[in-house]
Formats: sequence, structure tokens, C-alpha cells
Amino acid sequence: MKSKLALLAVTAMAAITATSAHAQAAEESPFTPEQKLLMLSVAELHNKPETVRQMFEYCAKQVDDFALENATVLSGWRERNQPFLLLKAGLQKQVDVIAQKEGMTPADVEDLMVTNAKDIAGAFPERMESENALARAFVCNLYAGKVRDGEFDVGYNKPDVRQALEGYRSAAANKGR
Repeated sequence: MKSKLALLAVTAMAAITATSAHAQAAEESPFTPEQKLLMLSVAELHNKPETVRQMFEYCAKQVDDFALENATVLSGWRERNQPFLLLKAGLQKQVDVIAQKEGMTPADVEDLMVTNAKDIAGAFPERMESENALARAFVCNLYAGKVRDGEFDVGYNKPDVRQALEGYRSAAANKGR
């Protein structure tokens, strides 16, 4: 069971970090390509909101009037990504079923996803702490522009995940009719 837990953790980490070593380990996993894509999608739905949240919270503390000046940026991000974020609970249940077959509980999966999302999102403030106030303000405003332009949208840099999420969204809309 421990090896299966480790394999699921490696698969989730591959989804989150996308390093070549983790990606290779994920390729050797017992999961089907569809299951891997589902796990990548759920990881993305954990990671992006947490990253944007932590970045905006950090920048609001570092840059005067950042929160006020970028409130429309954040609300625009939420509006664009809401249709995908609404899928998270249902997709998470599907991942939980897959994980249970590998000996993990839903709580184990949630803990792994949340921990990894916080680790990824926490890298921004950690990297910024070594910069002076002017550099932090510049980077915060630069990243706010990237959020405004959609570069932090769910699936932006992962076209396969974005396509899968579009498919899940379409299926959910058709099911709701």
C-alpha cells in the first residue's frame, strides 16, 4: 500500500511540478491516461486559485493600494475561472474513487492536493522576500497584469488540462439539461 500511496503522490506531484523526473515516474504509473488527466485537472483546480490568492494577499501587504487598484483584476479572474472551479468538487470525487482503489482515503487525497497547492503558491512570497520594496512592487504589478491578461487562468499553460476541463464542463452542462 505504501508504494501505491507513493505512486499516487508522485503522480500528483508530476501534475503539479511537471519536472521531467516526476513526469517519467507518472508515465510508469498504474493509471490510465484519462485518470492522469483527471488528476492533473483536479491539481490545477487546487493550484491556480491558491496561487492567485496568495499572490494577491502578499502583494496587498507589500504595495500600497494594490488590493484596491487590482480588485477588478481579481474579480475578472474569478469570473473567467468560475465555470471550471465549479467542477472541482465533482472531479475531486472521481479522483477519490481512483485513489481509494489504490488504498488512499479522500482525506489523504485532499491533504496531498492542498499541501501541494500551498507549497506551489507559497513559493511566490518566499522568492520575493529577498527583493527590495521597489522590486517587490514592480513584480506584484507585473503579476497583476498577467492575471488580468489570463496568464494565471486555469489551464492557461496546460492545453491538455484546459481541453479536458472544457470537456468536463460541457458534459456537466449537458447532464444538467
